Amino acid sequence: EHVGIKVNSRKILGSILPLLGVPSDRLASVCIALDKLSKIGDVQVKEELTSVLELDPVGIDRIVDVAGCKSVEELEGLIEDITSVGVVDPEAMSDVGTALQEMKQLFTIAKECGVAEYIGFDASVVRGLAYYTGIVFEGYDKLGELRAICGGGRYDGLMTLYGAKQEI
Repeated sequence: EHVGIKVNSRKILGSILPLLGVPSDRLASVCIALDKLSKIGDVQVKEELTSVLELDPVGIDRIVDVAGCKSVEELEGLIEDITSVGVVDPEAMSDVGTALQEMKQLFTIAKECGVAEYIGFDASVVRGLAYYTGIVFEGYDKLGELRAICGGGRYDGLMTLYGAKQEI
């Protein structure tokens, strides 16, 4: 009752960024900047994103808007808004759909296991480390007296970075 878990997915952010004209190799830089939102605020994060990305202010605003979503449904509405203004690559939309479906599946499983009341979507949870590849999480106290209590996430292929001969 005193703790909760905020979840997001790097796959979701990684699939949305190309819709905004951000190259996939900039995902880590975007995540590092967005990870600071709660600490330094959106104005400074936008400044940092502007210095890292060659993107117009509207695109920068959209990235911060994405990070501000507090439900999958809110994020889906924003994605519809983003994609309604131009031609969208069908493969990019497929990637977005797959990533969103994985997140919805997590919430379905949480409900089936009776723990859904402890889990909430928060698109600002990105974890600043570059090796996360999928769902990420942060445990927090609901009174807001502490920062993240714990955090982590999925990281495909991490062991190969540390010398494993094959993916484990």
